[in-house]
Amino acid sequence: MRKTVLIFSISLLFLILHNCSAEKKLTFKWTKAPKIENIPNQPISGKVRGSDFQGIYVQFDEEADETKIYISPKKPLKSCKQISFFVKDQQIVISIKGRLRPGKYIETISVAKNCKLTNFDVNKKDTFYVSVNYALQIDKIQDKLVIGKIAICVNDDEKSVIAGTFTGEYCATRYKVIDQPHKVNDTLWSMEKYTLKDIPNKQIKGMFIGSEFDIKQILLKDNGTDFSLEIRNKKSTLPCTTVFGVDSFQVNSKLPLKKGTYFSHFNDKDRNWHVGFSYVRLHDRGDLGYNASWNLALAIDSIDKTNKIGHGRIVVSCNDKAKTMFAGSFKAEYCVK
Repeated sequence: MRKTVLIFSISLLFLILHNCSAEKKLTFKWTKAPKIENIPNQPISGKVRGSDFQGIYVQFDEEADETKIYISPKKPLKSCKQISFFVKDQQIVISIKGRLRPGKYIETISVAKNCKLTNFDVNKKDTFYVSVNYALQIDKIQDKLVIGKIAICVNDDEKSVIAGTFTGEYCATRYKVIDQPHKVNDTLWSMEKYTLKDIPNKQIKGMFIGSEFDIKQILLKDNGTDFSLEIRNKKSTLPCTTVFGVDSFQVNSKLPLKKGTYFSHFNDKDRNWHVGFSYVRLHDRGDLGYNASWNLALAIDSIDKTNKIGHGRIVVSCNDKAKTMFAGSFKAEYCVK
């Protein structure tokens, strides 16, 4: 009798464990029309390009006119940091127009660049741009957390699909859209060509990513055949090296550095100049307009190579969404590469 009971108990336990295991392995089937009511009530999981995937970390990065959703199998060391920093880790990123609020979203993202899969090819580091169909429900946005569920059906050969519930981080960038021209140091943002008279006789200030830029360091880098002027929000003891975790604005020239005046306007198709942004919170520089048009007047007044100091004046306006602008006189650290 005891033996029969024992065998029955073991069988029952095996059946329970089997059913629990089977329940955990339930998957959301790939479909062209995912429905919110079919999303399983379990953490995000699925298969992406033939590999099992667990969505351990979800981040909502709200920008001016779109929201990016990052889904990754690993959590970053710090909150609201770009997940692409983990270059060896897999991630799924989709871009959705507008700002998300609690509610239901069902959409097809037909523009492939608005969805990317990174590092799912085991043989190489890759970024794979695809179109997707998704269903998303936002239940709550509170205390920098987003709670809801999502299903993503990827239009790739493997019919990649993930689905499940999440509690993600809500991250809003400092980037703002500025529709009207504004002033920096009483000089108006403009795409009309500047002259030296437009440069204010005041210490340099700037508007960057839609807010006033806290200038901590200015570098004048002499590369021999070319030079650059870099404005940073953090000071580095190694000025001529690339520093991570720093917001910066750069004016790059293919001309040799010397005393004098320089003018450049994007509409002139001047290939000797380039203006760029480096913003640690942006996942894709193109969001701000990394190759935005510019209007520049720059004067290099003095270069003291012995004391490694350069003095000058600048006014530059960029036609990005945030109408980035810097204007005024500066004292820069001079360095030679």
